[in-house]
Amino acid sequence: MRVTTKMLTQSLINNVNVNLQNMEEYQNQLSSGKRITKPSDDPIATAQLLSTKSAIKAQEQYHRNMEDATGWLNTTDGALDEANEVLQRTRELAVAGATGTLPEESLGALADELDNLIGEMVQVANTNYAGRFIFGGGKTGTPPFEITGKDSDGNVTQVQFISTTFDESLLDETYQQKIEIESGVTIDVSNGRTTFHTDTSGDDDINAVFEKMIELRTALDAGDQDVVSSLIDDFDKLIDNVLSERAVVGAKTKRMESALERSASYEIDLTTLLSKLEDVDYAEASIGFNTQQTVYESSLAVGAKIIQPSLIDFLK
Repeated sequence: MRVTTKMLTQSLINNVNVNLQNMEEYQNQLSSGKRITKPSDDPIATAQLLSTKSAIKAQEQYHRNMEDATGWLNTTDGALDEANEVLQRTRELAVAGATGTLPEESLGALADELDNLIGEMVQVANTNYAGRFIFGGGKTGTPPFEITGKDSDGNVTQVQFISTTFDESLLDETYQQKIEIESGVTIDVSNGRTTFHTDTSGDDDINAVFEKMIELRTALDAGDQDVVSSLIDDFDKLIDNVLSERAVVGAKTKRMESALERSASYEIDLTTLLSKLEDVDYAEASIGFNTQQTVYESSLAVGAKIIQPSLIDFLK
C-alpha cells in the first residue's frame, strides 16, 4: 500500500490529539480534585459512586430522623417528670385532706390548689416539640387536651381528649407515631397513653388521670375526708403509671443514642468509600500529567521529522 504524505499527516494529528486528550484528563483531575468527572472515565466506579452517594443521602435522612426522635423523647421525659411532680403534689394534698383535723376552710384551700394543679396537668399534657404536640399520638397538629367544662365557681369539671366524640377503642390506632431510623426499621415515639388514659386497674380509660384529680378536688370541696382518704392509693397507682412510662421512654432514648453512634460511624465509612472512589490521588495524577505532557511534546517533536522533505526542500 502506498503511504502518502496526507496519510502520515492525518496519523500524526490523530496520535497528537490522543496524547493531548490523555494530558487533559490528568489536568482535569488535578484542577477538579475528582478522579471521575464523567461516567466514561470509569463506568464501573461510576456505578459504585452513584450507589454510595445514594446511600449517604439516605443515611443523612435517617440520622436526622434519629436526632428528631431523640429530641422528641427527651422532651417527653421532661414533660413526664413534670406530670409526676403534679401527681406527687396531688397525693400530698390528698394526705393532708385525709387527716381529719383540718377545718373546712383549709380543705377548701386544698381544693383550690388542686384545681390549679388540674390546669397545670392540662398544660403538661399539651407539651409540644418543634410545634408538634407529643401526647396526642399521631395527631400532633393541635393540642390534644382541652378544658371543656367548669362549674359556677370556675373549677374544672371536664377535660376533653381530641374531640367530644373520640372513641376509646381508637387509642391503639391514635397512639402511633413511628419514625424510620434505618431501612425497614422504625421506632414508635408516641407516649402519654399510660400516663393520661390508664386507670388504677391498668385498663384504658380516657382522661383517667384528670377524672381522678377532679374527683379528689370535688371531695376536698365537699369536706368528704373518707373519699379523700380512699383516693390516696389511687394516686400511688397513677404515679406508678407515670414512672412506668418514663422507663419506656428512657429505654427508647438509650436505643436512639446507640443508633446515633452507629449512624455516625456508618456515615464515616460511606464518606471514606466515596473519597476512595471519587477523589484524585494528587501524587499519582501529577506523575501521570507530567508523563503525558512529555509524551505529547515528544509526539510533536517526532512528528516534525516523520514527514519526508518535499522536492522544494531538496532544491533549496
